[in-house]
Amino acid sequence: MSRKNSNKEKLKEWKKVQKNTFEKSLPFPRRIFEKLMDYLDVKLGSNSCRNDYQLAKQYLSKCGIQIEDHIDFFMNHGGNCDCEILANMDELFEPQESIEPIEITKSNQPKSKSETLKSINLAEFKMAKIPKPWKLIKKGNRYEFRLGKSADIVIKKMKRVSDEKWNDTSFWIGRWNQLQRNELEGAKDVGYKEILDYELVIAKSKRWAPTYVWIRSKKPKKWMLEFHTSSQRLRSDLESIKVMLNEIED
Repeated sequence: MSRKNSNKEKLKEWKKVQKNTFEKSLPFPRRIFEKLMDYLDVKLGSNSCRNDYQLAKQYLSKCGIQIEDHIDFFMNHGGNCDCEILANMDELFEPQESIEPIEITKSNQPKSKSETLKSINLAEFKMAKIPKPWKLIKKGNRYEFRLGKSADIVIKKMKRVSDEKWNDTSFWIGRWNQLQRNELEGAKDVGYKEILDYELVIAKSKRWAPTYVWIRSKKPKKWMLEFHTSSQRLRSDLESIKVMLNEIED
């Protein structure tokens, strides 16, 4: 065996050991963590984090679990409040059987275009195909679009916010603060833009690399999209977004 292959095998074995150690450290079943992440993803899409564990406590109490007994575990993994649990711990609980990309091609898409995304549970969101370089990734009951191989450049589907919130820069600053530890300076860091038949809100700062873009159709759809990228990539990524938006059916 070559040195390169030997190192790969050692790395693979080390990752396996680390994974097993983490699994044994879980204070309650993995499936409950996975469902907790889904719950927080939905709730934080329309509610602000209060910098506490209110939402996590609501869900875990239904499972007969008192979060107060497990605060150390959450804090040791970066989960210091509801939004930080989702931001810092979500990837730790990606369902093991659902990490491969799901791609729609001519060979496997249903005959009826209206069923194209119904088969993967994306209600009211239809696409005849997933354009390259985008990939559709299934994470439990949630889906996200990734740009190429990067797990950091993603688009997630979320519930559409009201017009009042859409036009309120303080709402988007609050959403940013849920997702990032670094705070925006103010309204000057939030801008509005249009692409095709879609409206965009762009939140970025000269001080920080992360950039968020929220996208909604000009038509009264129930969904909107949240896109995470970096300020250096924004211009080119907006062109890639345009390609994807072109594939969304009315």
